[in-house]
Amino acid sequence: MDELREDYIDKVIDYAKQSEAKFRHAAICLDKKGQIVSWATNSRKTHPMQAEYARRTGKDQKVSLHAEIAALIRARDDIETVVVARINKRCELRNSKPCPICRLALEEAQVNEVWFSTDKGFEKL
Repeated sequence: MDELREDYIDKVIDYAKQSEAKFRHAAICLDKKGQIVSWATNSRKTHPMQAEYARRTGKDQKVSLHAEIAALIRARDDIETVVVARINKRCELRNSKPCPICRLALEEAQVNEVWFSTDKGFEKL
């Protein structure tokens, strides 16, 4: 998709508001038809998949569950697109460019498109 649909932006921001973490991130996974197949926020809890990708990227200390990986875990279908957002306490967009851990997970999940929030909107990875 050349542009990110407004309803995806609204959804991922709404989900980010539900995060209880200091840095409130959320991710949604879309299938080829553009349907949301999963969503998740970041969490202090961890998951073996998070720990494995952290180990493989040399970032073993980063084991809290990132929104992108949590959404990938929840998705049961092939994922075409992932949209990630981070908001501050005033619900303003902040940079959510996927870290090396999440980039590896997204690559191995064969996600074709990744959109992430910036201070000025959304960009395509």
